[in-house]
Amino acid sequence: MITVSHGAKRYDIEYCVQTPMTTEFLSMRLEQLTKVPVSQQKIIFRGKQLPIGEGLLSEYKIKPGSRLMLLGKVLDPDNEKALNSIRKAKNDADLILEKVKNINSEISGIKDGHLPEEHHKEALTKLHRQCIGAVEELMKLLEHLDGMKVLEENSKTLKKSVIIDIQQCLDHCDKVMERL
Repeated sequence: MITVSHGAKRYDIEYCVQTPMTTEFLSMRLEQLTKVPVSQQKIIFRGKQLPIGEGLLSEYKIKPGSRLMLLGKVLDPDNEKALNSIRKAKNDADLILEKVKNINSEISGIKDGHLPEEHHKEALTKLHRQCIGAVEELMKLLEHLDGMKVLEENSKTLKKSVIIDIQQCLDHCDKVMERL
């Protein structure tokens, strides 16, 4: 039996030297017990982190009675859902920014004379509508992000960063609209 501490909890895991156990198996077993994903785990023994998936516990001098420590956060499905939603908002904002940049390029092309003058009004009206559409999409993204409740610090930081990016994109839209 080896004991693994995670926070205030202790977990006893069957371990017999005659039946070799890999660090990978230990890590998967700890995921089952603690809900800390393997990718988030750091298993500490005698002050050193065990490499997960590399070797047998006996190679690291772990034997029955050994005490290990597990570091890592329990996966919160709600936080993962929020993170994915924030990432999607970021991707959507990036796509909208590309549209706005294309609108700006088209305006430059029109102003540089790449379109006959009799078509200017129609083209600029179309570009104006596209820019307004981009602003509306960005505002919807801001409303969506504003309505999200996030508790974990990494989610809050990402959300704030995406909001700042969207605000900068809105500023860019304003500058493009001035050119129309």
